[in-house]
Amino acid sequence: MIWFLLGIAWPAPAEARAPDPEDLLRRGVALFDAGKFKAAIKVLVRAELANPSKHDLGQARLYQGLCLVVIGKSKAARRRFESALLADPDLSLDRQRFNGRIVELFEDVKGSLRGWVQVEADQAGARVSVNGRFEGEAPLALESRIGSQRLLVRGPDGRVVHRAMVVVTPGETASVTITLSPPGGAGSGRLWTWVAAGGAAASLGVGIGLWAWADADHDEFLTTPDPARYDELKEQIRQRDSAAVAMFCLAGGLAAASAVLYFVEGRRAVEERNTGSRWVPRVSAAGLAWDLP
Repeated sequence: MIWFLLGIAWPAPAEARAPDPEDLLRRGVALFDAGKFKAAIKVLVRAELANPSKHDLGQARLYQGLCLVVIGKSKAARRRFESALLADPDLSLDRQRFNGRIVELFEDVKGSLRGWVQVEADQAGARVSVNGRFEGEAPLALESRIGSQRLLVRGPDGRVVHRAMVVVTPGETASVTITLSPPGGAGSGRLWTWVAAGGAAASLGVGIGLWAWADADHDEFLTTPDPARYDELKEQIRQRDSAAVAMFCLAGGLAAASAVLYFVEGRRAVEERNTGSRWVPRVSAAGLAWDLP
C-alpha cells in the first residue's frame, strides 16, 4: 500500500520536448562560424530531421554543404547543395561573407539545375516574356534556370494581362494559366457610365410621360364647365408639370455625369491595361513576399 501511495505522490517525469529546428539551425550556423565544422554537421543533420520549414530545411542542408567544402569533401558538398536547392530554389550565398571558391562551387551547382515554366491561355495571341526576354506565344513550355523568374504576359493588343514571379524548382514545372477574356464582358470597364446613362434615359422617359399627362389634363381644364373639376385639374396640372421639370433636370444631371464618367473610367481602364499591378506576389519556400515588377 505504501508503495502505491508513493507512486501517486512522486512527480511524473517531464515529457521530452521535441527538438526545435530553428534553434538547432542557429546552433549549427554558430558552430560553423566558430570553425567547428564536424560538430556543426551533426547539429545541422538534427535540424534537418526535426521537421523544419522548407526555408530552414534548405538552410540546414546548405550549411552542411559549406562544412563539407571546408573539410575537403567537395563531391558530398555538391550533393548537399543540390538537396538544399530542391527545398528552397531561391537560396544564394553572399560573396562578402563566404570565400569566393565556395560561392563559385555553389553557383556552379545552382546553374546546372533546371526546371520548366509552362504558360497556358484561354485565347490565342498571349505573348510571354521571362525576365524581360520574349519567349513566344502561349501555350508555351520552356526550360528555365531555378529560382524566382519574372513572368510578364501581354494580350494580342499589347496590354499587360499578367505580371508575377514564378518559382522554378529543380526538375519540376511551374504552371501558369492566363485569362485573356475580361471577366465582365464587353463594356465592363465603364460600368458606372452606363448606370448613369440608363438613369438619365429612364428619368427622361418619366418626365415626358408626366408632361404628356399634364398636357392631356390641360385640354380638359380649358373645356370643363364644372368649377370643382376645374380646381382639381388646375392642381393636378401644376403637380405634374413640376414633377416633369424635376425629371428633366435629373435626366440632364445624370447625362452630364455619364459623360464625365465615360472619360474617367476609360482613362482608368487604359492605365490598368498599360501598367498592371505595381506590386506583385511571390510565393517561395521562404513564404509570401511582394515584389516590384
